Amino acid sequence: MKHIKSLHRDQLAEVQATPRRPREDLRLRQVDIRAAREAGRPSTLSQEELDKLLLEAIVESKLPFQILGRPKFKKLITRLAPGRSVICRKTAKARIPVLYKCTKDRVIAELAGVKRVGTTADAWKSRGKGYLGVTAHWMNPSTLERCSAALACRRVKGSHTYAYDVLATLLSDIFQEFGIQDKISCTVTDNGSNFLKAFRQFTGDDGEDVEDRDSDVGEDTDMDQTERTEVDEPRVDSVGDIFDAGEVLGCEVTLPAHRRWACHLLNLVATTDLDKALERPGSVRTAWTNVLNKCKAFWSKQQRSTVAQDVVKTSLGKVLPTPNATRWNSLYNAMREVVWHYDGDRRAAITAVCHTLKVDPLTVREVEFLQEFIKMMEPLAETLDLLQGENPDENESILTAF
Repeated sequence: MKHIKSLHRDQLAEVQATPRRPREDLRLRQVDIRAAREAGRPSTLSQEELDKLLLEAIVESKLPFQILGRPKFKKLITRLAPGRSVICRKTAKARIPVLYKCTKDRVIAELAGVKRVGTTADAWKSRGKGYLGVTAHWMNPSTLERCSAALACRRVKGSHTYAYDVLATLLSDIFQEFGIQDKISCTVTDNGSNFLKAFRQFTGDDGEDVEDRDSDVGEDTDMDQTERTEVDEPRVDSVGDIFDAGEVLGCEVTLPAHRRWACHLLNLVATTDLDKALERPGSVRTAWTNVLNKCKAFWSKQQRSTVAQDVVKTSLGKVLPTPNATRWNSLYNAMREVVWHYDGDRRAAITAVCHTLKVDPLTVREVEFLQEFIKMMEPLAETLDLLQGENPDENESILTAF
């Protein structure tokens, strides 16, 4: 300003009329030296490492490849890793086979240093196609840490429900592919008749004693009646079938010892055996039928009508869970929720909801019957939840459950 006053008096009025910027704006424009260095410094993560991490995240999280091209995702990665770029979708798809081979080689190398391995197998259908999944479990010899790996998820062409020879061939091929055919202690499966017959014919063992083999609990009731063995009849396999299977498979298929999945056995006790017990004539059957019909009517109204769902949620605070045939303990959990809402002061609310939905509420005697049912099934349900846990590390808990 002094310079303008002394040398540029004709411009003094114009300068004084110009509004001055506050000092805060000047401070905001000043960049810290350390921040400037960090902004210009490239990420310590190499482009190759970033590509691998992105690919592994997509595969493990089952994300669509389209996410790699979305602007917000690109912005996130470039901010987290300055100076790096996001791999394109086409390149990512092309690298999947390479990642698969590296992962498979790593698993094979780990299994090569292990003396004994346990495996599991399961077959299922999805959208009209059959699949076979196999996993392996072993102890690290150095750290004694339990390790697991998914070995395969293969398409089963044909009828996976009855083609026991197809399952046997696939299992044998997978075991040989990973070099563990002579290391397997046993293979654990559910109680489907296809698995039982495959292991019975290609190992001479289905994992149980003769008395256990003839038990109704031992086989899944969803399988075909021709694949099941009656309780009072000895099971005899046709010699012709055995030789025919050997000719088809080239007599090279060998399977390890077989064990039935304990969780599936317990689930059959909680479902199939319970249904058989309740089918016996008597007062228990009548009471159970009445209670179940009333609960089913409530669940059906709740599921089929959005208006009914709104009424239930407004009055009870939430929608009541409904049983699902593919979800274990679902009937127990649904019944326990019903009993909780009929207890004490909460009974009036659910009774009013039943009248609104035009379904019959449970009587006091029926609620007491359900309470006895919950009390009887609680140990079995809690044991199933414990055994189904992904990491049941506390052996004491499992021993206590039994």
